[in-house]
Amino acid sequence: MLQAFQGASRRSLFRLFFGAACGARQARAADPDLDQKLFLMIRPVADGMASAGFFFWDGGQINVDFTFENFKRTAAQLRQILYAYGEKAGMDRAEVDDLFMGEGFDRLVLAAGGVPRDFLSLLLEALSTKDAGQERIGKDDVRQLSLHVFQRRIQELKVDAEQRDQDMLLKGINAITRFCLEKKENVFLVPDQALQEENGVRELLNRLLDYRIIHTVGVASTHKSHTGTFAAFALDIGAYAKFRKLEGRFREVDITAHDARERVRNSPILEGNNLLLLLKNAPPDPQEGLDDAAA
Repeated sequence: MLQAFQGASRRSLFRLFFGAACGARQARAADPDLDQKLFLMIRPVADGMASAGFFFWDGGQINVDFTFENFKRTAAQLRQILYAYGEKAGMDRAEVDDLFMGEGFDRLVLAAGGVPRDFLSLLLEALSTKDAGQERIGKDDVRQLSLHVFQRRIQELKVDAEQRDQDMLLKGINAITRFCLEKKENVFLVPDQALQEENGVRELLNRLLDYRIIHTVGVASTHKSHTGTFAAFALDIGAYAKFRKLEGRFREVDITAHDARERVRNSPILEGNNLLLLLKNAPPDPQEGLDDAAA
């Protein structure tokens, strides 16, 4: 299946390729036997223009998911995937890098939860809001986008989960978000002992990881003031994207920084029994009452 496009700019072809890739991913969801990868052919014409076509292929690298335990490695791997697709669109690495400004790239990696297919989809969505020639993604672009992405994940949860599980998960989102807002930090630690002994705590956190409501940023971590080892989690940036007034009053541990692991060791501890108590008292609406918690 080949489609051709004439007289398109390189940036337009890049956007076109991502749009096709996302469409192929949706088609694969409907038909698991369908190959969802795409190959883009570029034929330069004149004056920086080109003709292009794409067809399905099996490249094998878009289905690999990464984590934030080593953010630098995850970001580098996603950048390599982006460079590979940029090359197929006739863009060199500098042109691909120029799609972002400031912290835009790292923030998009965070918003995607380190998942390549989500990263590519979000990049397309962010680019679609830009005028021709102004296609650069910055931190504030991702902040606005991450809020919508977070809300979509909650809707996916509502569709996918059975009613009993759905109630638990929605309350869990509210409880953990409230904890982070009240502690004024986006990262929290859960004792490994609680994860081993409290099945409910472990199940809840694993499910929220599946829906990318929270993200693993460390395992077997230590705390500067408490004994034992801990699993470290970061609340998704979309969960607090709307609280711009938190600037200066909310410590966002920058997990993209070289000293992120050391900063995580100062994060608040969410004990298993405390989480269960928060869960019991949480409302079924994942956003209810959080404005007060953020005050």
